[in-house]
Amino acid sequence: MTSRHYLHTGQRTCHAEDGQEVPCAGSGQDASFATGTPWPEPRFDLRDDEVMDSLTGLIWCRDASLSEFPITWQESQDFVANMNREQRFGQQDWRMPNRRELRSLLSLQTKLPALPECHPFINVFNGWYWTATTAAISPAHAWYVALDGARMFDGGKDQSYMLWPVRG
Repeated sequence: MTSRHYLHTGQRTCHAEDGQEVPCAGSGQDASFATGTPWPEPRFDLRDDEVMDSLTGLIWCRDASLSEFPITWQESQDFVANMNREQRFGQQDWRMPNRRELRSLLSLQTKLPALPECHPFINVFNGWYWTATTAAISPAHAWYVALDGARMFDGGKDQSYMLWPVRG
């Protein structure tokens, strides 16, 4: 039997279709399982303008809205390239996160934003953020993730969403 490691979703409670909390035992919902990699405590290490995620080893910009307003996918690529040229925060290896990396930040227990409680991030936009992952079904589309409720969709790269750079 092969052992697989799954990341916890952050879900700690179980709910019925109407949203009422129900006992987790036998529900089959995420919170009923003890499998997966537990989140370290503390999960985040604040380092001035950067935040180290102890769960993934990724380093995120503390400011989740460095671009200040929604930009296209290509503008996001250009923004990150400019950050590297300027050595923003003393680093030159910034990039757009792929969809799994951005989703790894999310907690399914919270919303507005769907980030773990007591996260150290600032200027989190409760809307859509680009990922670097192009949609296999259409190269003109890329995946984006909603920080309000942890949803993910693909959309045209000519649309405008927020950017949250990462490195590591």
